[in-house]
Amino acid sequence: MNSIYRNSVTSNITEELNIKLMNAESTLLEAKIRVGEFLIGVSEEQKDILSRDDRTALIKLAIEKVSGYNLNVQGYPGYQEEHFYSATSIGKELCISAIAVGKLASLNDMKTPEYGALIIVKFKNRNVEVFRYNDKGRAKLIEMITIARDAGILDE
Repeated sequence: MNSIYRNSVTSNITEELNIKLMNAESTLLEAKIRVGEFLIGVSEEQKDILSRDDRTALIKLAIEKVSGYNLNVQGYPGYQEEHFYSATSIGKELCISAIAVGKLASLNDMKTPEYGALIIVKFKNRNVEVFRYNDKGRAKLIEMITIARDAGILDE
């Protein structure tokens, strides 16, 4: 009789723990959904100042938070591992100022998605759009500076 009572108590405790576990999982899922809804809301509210890539990244992050899956893996449609360079870093590499890099890019209509992206950065408590160059943009700038130097148009 004692063992029947123990089995019944153990069964009740196990059932209570399973219910608590399901409640906790449900609460966690609800929290993840709220985070996802918040991120999608930010994407919609800020659509005038966020680039399409930034909005896509927010939506992708929302999906990752809700699903628990990392979508930034090779083989995922739309996956691109792209490195961006600032005008300052390219300027240091070429021994010219960041302003000269920006002017050169502007004069040659390089501030397009083909050569980089507009990115929002925080600067002195406000958001500022800056252009960052991708590998193709960096290579084009290096090529133009090299040609200018070889032609004697630009001093070392």
